[in-house]
Amino acid sequence: MKRVVVERDGAQCAFTDASGQRCPSTAFLELHHLEPWARGGDHDPTNLALFCRAHNLRAAEHDFGAEHIRSFI
Repeated sequence: MKRVVVERDGAQCAFTDASGQRCPSTAFLELHHLEPWARGGDHDPTNLALFCRAHNLRAAEHDFGAEHIRSFI
């Protein structure tokens, strides 16, 4: 699955901001579940995106709350 997502996302962070600007990062890339795995999301490529570490953390904080995520760091 990871190879499919990396190829689809062009080995670049797929996060886009409110103005539609895509993150240019190609380092520290991680798989992000659009529908969180903990909430029933699956590992299908349509539910996965390649995010840099910073945007993956931001998305996790949005999904679960900053305090909850900090308790795991």
